[in-house]
Amino acid sequence: MLPLEPADAELVAQARRGDRDAFGRIVARYQALICALAYNATGSLAQSEDLAQNPLSSPGKQLPALREPEKLRSWLCGIVRNLGRQAHRDEKFEPVLRAEPLETAAFSLAEPEAFNPLDQAISGGGGYPLAPVGGDPRVLTVNL
Repeated sequence: MLPLEPADAELVAQARRGDRDAFGRIVARYQALICALAYNATGSLAQSEDLAQNPLSSPGKQLPALREPEKLRSWLCGIVRNLGRQAHRDEKFEPVLRAEPLETAAFSLAEPEAFNPLDQAISGGGGYPLAPVGGDPRVLTVNL
């Protein structure tokens, strides 16, 4: 029979007393969850790795702020969510973060024939007729 893992509150108490092994067990228990939440918040592997480091960086930095040790999991998740929101706010001040290079944008605007036939049919250009499928006007085929 496998020994039972200590409860979160017990691990927090041990980590607060300087037990590095207890902190290591907290990290092992929640690292996958925190990394998944960080990736979900950022959509970037590199940025999520940086974000996930913060709540698990050291027991001395974050654990003293935890008021209810039995709620460790939700507390850690809240930290990650807040860091994700902060990352999104910071992104707004970088206008070129997701911008298309000017040369590419100018090329696509100057040469509408660069669109594929489906784009042309949807936009109404190119002379491609749209035909209803089975009499249903919500479903169309493009006759190329």
